[in-house]
Amino acid sequence: MPRRKHTSQSSEPASPARSGKRPVAPPAAETSPGPGSPPGETLSAPPAKPAELGTRTGSQSRPASARQELARQVLELRLAGFTYQEIRHLLGLKSDWQVWLLQRRALKQFDQEEYGQVRQLEWARLDRLIRGLWRKAMQGDLPTLDRLIKLLHQRERYVRQWAKQAKSAAIPRMTLFQALAADRQLEAWLQHCRPKSTQDVPLPEPNP
Repeated sequence: MPRRKHTSQSSEPASPARSGKRPVAPPAAETSPGPGSPPGETLSAPPAKPAELGTRTGSQSRPASARQELARQVLELRLAGFTYQEIRHLLGLKSDWQVWLLQRRALKQFDQEEYGQVRQLEWARLDRLIRGLWRKAMQGDLPTLDRLIKLLHQRERYVRQWAKQAKSAAIPRMTLFQALAADRQLEAWLQHCRPKSTQDVPLPEPNP
């Protein structure tokens, strides 16, 4: 009987050089700008803690209460003196623009009383910065003096802005019902005070 020839087949795939096929490079990772990033900014990898406003984590979006809490944390850190970049690293955000959006969202959530508290905190923080730089600036440190002048200008802008807001808030505002009632009272007063003219005197009846 003829003997069967045993052919040994290797389990390893043939190399591209032996098969004659050109190796195909793996697709490059796409980089796209984040939704909160300014134009031209790309992200090489997703952040460890995605906490962006409006982004979806898996199949579910972040609830509104979590977004409000994140916005409040951003504002508290900002009032404590942290920069946008430091807040971005602490909270795992993607860009400074997103930090600013969350700060604006937190300010919109505050009522008038809470806004007054935020204004006092901002004023106290600015005063601490000015007092910390004052002595060094008076000793002739020019860079410190330049920063101190900028802080004083910022404080002056705050004073003008808050005084303007307080003045506009003090103006009395009328509802539509009050405006209509006042208009009727004014019309009645004008009718009462209008002098009688010759046209108002009834004409005599003609004699038959």
